[in-house]
Amino acid sequence: MKNMNNNTPAKNAIDNALPEFTPAEERVLDMVYDHNLPGLKRALAALLKTPAKTTNKDADALAVLMDNCMLDAAELGFLDIIKFLHQDAKLAKVEPLDYPYGPEDTPLLYAAAAGATDVVKYLLQAGANPFALDETGVNLAQNAINSGNVELAKYLIEDCKMPWQGYTWEGLSALHLAVDSQQPAMFEYVLTLGALDYDQPKFCTEECRKNYPIGRYIVTLAETLATDWDAEDDNADKQIQARSHQAMELKQQFLTILAKYQR
Repeated sequence: MKNMNNNTPAKNAIDNALPEFTPAEERVLDMVYDHNLPGLKRALAALLKTPAKTTNKDADALAVLMDNCMLDAAELGFLDIIKFLHQDAKLAKVEPLDYPYGPEDTPLLYAAAAGATDVVKYLLQAGANPFALDETGVNLAQNAINSGNVELAKYLIEDCKMPWQGYTWEGLSALHLAVDSQQPAMFEYVLTLGALDYDQPKFCTEECRKNYPIGRYIVTLAETLATDWDAEDDNADKQIQARSHQAMELKQQFLTILAKYQR
């Protein structure tokens, strides 16, 4: 499943394999993550006054830091910080149409995956590349579908005419990404778009056909959710019961919606 913990954004600069930052740079990143714009301004001003504190005195160190600040702010939906770094401080870039040349996460993709509609709209208006793909081949609209934010998905698909069809490099379609969002409303929305046409493609291998039909995928999601609990927790028994109930309820909702569109 692509997004099993949809509501817990990660701290990009810590969780991903990124350059090692100096304490002064980490303070800037911390202010972004804490959504502390006044603190960010102070930390950034202090850093810029002392260029020697940048990573290995690399001329590109500030650009690397700004890239990661933008990724964090986009992932967390902090539009004010995005605007400050890009528009007011004029330190952070927005990837132009011809960037990236290969699959790579961008602030726009992060914002869509987080369901941050206002950040997505701002970055698009600022000229961010709407055709970039993430490292698994998921595009902008598909990331929005995976976020569970129906309003954002509709904006990108209906207003911006962004492509949502096709498959990721893991063989997932918009249907699978909608199921992963754990939002029945999103699942129904992609079904209204005709997403069932992309279930079990003819070119898919026999193993793919066996594992990826959307009905089977829904059952797999429910099984995963039902077993997602902490065995060492004092309330493990209650967790098992609650998670199992949640999983069964979600599975039934998805299957009931699916039945309305299957012929």
